[in-house]
Amino acid sequence: MNRSNVSISLPQLIVSRFILFSLTCFVVSSAFRNPVPTHNIIFDEVGQMAASMTYIHVAIPLNISTFEDQISLFQYYLDNHFLTMTTNDSNAILFTKTIRDLAHFASLRLQYLQTK
Repeated sequence: MNRSNVSISLPQLIVSRFILFSLTCFVVSSAFRNPVPTHNIIFDEVGQMAASMTYIHVAIPLNISTFEDQISLFQYYLDNHFLTMTTNDSNAILFTKTIRDLAHFASLRLQYLQTK
């Protein structure tokens, strides 16, 4: 078959070239795409953190008497400053009552913890 004798019309030539160009673009673009992952990893950073934390063991020495001193100082401030708080300012009466109520609650909680 002699190619010089085969006649192709212009529309056929344009369509065939367009199809060839489209297929070439598809093959080239699919080669540069990232592959689709076969599974999703959720909370990857949390998993890495948990894996790295499994071998970390820390001992922190605590001086209990320091905590006892801080608690007694806090109790002193509750008893001498906050539970007896009063005001003559009419705009601060509700605020002062709220502070006294919170101090009373904290004082009761400290007394409960001291009995344990």
